[in-house]
Amino acid sequence: MDTFTCEKILTNDPTRHERKNVTIHELRAERQEFGREIQISRQDNKDLLERTLKLELRIENLEDDKKRRHAGEVVNIRENLARLVLCHEINKQRKQQLDDPKDIKAMKEDRNSLAHEIDLYTTLEQMATHPGHFDICSITVFGETQNKIRELLTWDKDRECNAYNIFNEHGEAWHSQFADTCIEPFNKWLSAIHALKRTESAMLENPSSYLENPIQKQKDVIKEAIREWKETFLMDKSEGGMATRVCQKAIKKDYKDRGLIDRIEAALLKGVVLTGKCKKIEETEEIEEIEETEETEETEETEETEETEETEETEKTEETEESKSEKTKKEGK
Repeated sequence: MDTFTCEKILTNDPTRHERKNVTIHELRAERQEFGREIQISRQDNKDLLERTLKLELRIENLEDDKKRRHAGEVVNIRENLARLVLCHEINKQRKQQLDDPKDIKAMKEDRNSLAHEIDLYTTLEQMATHPGHFDICSITVFGETQNKIRELLTWDKDRECNAYNIFNEHGEAWHSQFADTCIEPFNKWLSAIHALKRTESAMLENPSSYLENPIQKQKDVIKEAIREWKETFLMDKSEGGMATRVCQKAIKKDYKDRGLIDRIEAALLKGVVLTGKCKKIEETEEIEEIEETEETEETEETEETEETEETEETEKTEETEESKSEKTKKEGK
């Protein structure tokens, strides 16, 4: 190909022709666009670095927990050996007379606290594997059925409603039995997120019915419920163990109020045939429960009667005072 042919091809190339006639404004626009792309790339790199650091920190924490748990389990191996070989009385005296070093005591405490830790995702996995065995743990300890928990976790993927954290913390509070003042805030939060989910579903079905105000109001209610939950959860946790019996009663009342007691008993005693003393104990507990309910109803009726009588007495007193006042006025005249 000769020089003339090459020049002709280059001259007829529309892209080359357009590049020759590019304006200063276009160059500036291209430069700005390039600058924006660099900025976005830098932000992406920054976000990626932050995520990497968070993951590294999480891995370190998990490794640390693993070491602490395993170190505590080494102490437990020794304790199990003593329980297996020594009789109860000898082992008791051994514990009284031998004092563990401080670091071993710390390892024991770590092991005991970590042994009671629960994880929502792990629990859901076990529920899916053994539904007949662990399904009851979801509606009771975690506060909702496993299907609804999964739905809400998927729906709250951006974690704006704190679904994962609150369900997980609910599991911790109910399992470790320190839940008391946080029971009502949890119910408030759960009702609020179910309400928002229903509103958003209705909005998707009928977009013309979408209103920003009701959605925002519901989100504000959820924010307030999250604040109340955190406050009461931390307070109950800080006082955990100080009023265990009070918390156990509160948790059992929560199960009763939600109509779960029969379901819990049915799940725990599935395949069990009670005989002898156990059967009598169960029957006695049922009778005591009926009597307790009747006593509560009688107490409420008595309180209502007393309130009515007090009201009537107050009204009579007021009428008497009014009559005296009128009589005094007449005598004065």
